[in-house]
Amino acid sequence: MHKGWKALHIACGQIRYPRLAEVRAGEVCCSACNGSVRVSDLEAEEFMRSAHFKPLEPYPGSQVPWLCQCLRCGSTVKPRFTTVRMGDGCLACSKVTAVATRRANFSLQAEAEMRAVGLEPLEPCPGTLARWKSRHLACGRVVFPVHHLAKYGRGVCRQCSGSPLVEPHEAVARLTVLGFKSLEPYPGKLQAQWRMQCITCGTVVTKALQGAGGCRRCRPFGTNHALPALVYLLHHPRWGAVKVGINNMGTTRLADHRRDGWLVIRTQYIELGADAYDVEQKVLHRLRNEMGIPPFLDASHMRYGGTAETADADLITPLQLWSLVCQAWDEIDSEAACATSGGRLGNGYACSSSLSEGVRSWFSARSRA
Repeated sequence: MHKGWKALHIACGQIRYPRLAEVRAGEVCCSACNGSVRVSDLEAEEFMRSAHFKPLEPYPGSQVPWLCQCLRCGSTVKPRFTTVRMGDGCLACSKVTAVATRRANFSLQAEAEMRAVGLEPLEPCPGTLARWKSRHLACGRVVFPVHHLAKYGRGVCRQCSGSPLVEPHEAVARLTVLGFKSLEPYPGKLQAQWRMQCITCGTVVTKALQGAGGCRRCRPFGTNHALPALVYLLHHPRWGAVKVGINNMGTTRLADHRRDGWLVIRTQYIELGADAYDVEQKVLHRLRNEMGIPPFLDASHMRYGGTAETADADLITPLQLWSLVCQAWDEIDSEAACATSGGRLGNGYACSSSLSEGVRSWFSARSRA
């Protein structure tokens, strides 16, 4: 154990006589490799170049850090001649290699975890929190789950889970079908506001994709927002309901409602259907969100649609509802209204007293009854 044992040192190819105790202790028993044998400066420099190091200063000794440049990565490092003889390399290269190895191992593990939940990756792993283009093997759909959630079975495929998620390319396709083009990237949610432009008329709007229809100004159905329109107030005595709505000039909308027993209490001409639409939406917002008055009638009562614009006449009278219409119109275009009618609506009735005395008396009698 304590006697020299003739052996060949594989690292340098020299015959040495190490002791078994030294070998068990992990000591480098080769005097040439452990630096105990002095090598010439020329030999040291040649060896460093063979190990991909370019010395930048004279050889300082086997145990002293030696300023060199790595010929692989170009980094300036200070390895010891002894450690290089033992097989150590550039510290900067080793860090890069270690990072690359960790990334490769993570990518392999992540792909295995994605396949375990039924997903086939279609691109290299972008990271644990980034959306990863994959194919759901159960339905064949291309999805973009997040690896951090998908590996636990969450957010694998919203289409299969019952809560479908619209991907960016699908959202753009929907927008094209509606006649719009996108002016900014898809915000990621159907409920988020998205800036878009009508392909036909060039109108720029900002609205959510969920529930979005065609352009209000040029769509061939519903109220045309580029043409004059009426804001009207209806009352149904038998059902005890009131309704606010809009329609373009020359349509049969009001005649259809009259056939169902509605009384036209008040109408107001507005030059642009877009302004009429804004008036209607402001009134409905105040009814539903500020006053807490829900829709009153259902589809069985409204053959021609418009259930969302109805309200219980016991909760809000026609006079009060028309006051909301006047207030909304004043907020949208008060300056134009004052300039054209001296503080009154277009037909000469002031907003605060838009119902005639006869109509007021009729409603007063109805309320007392």
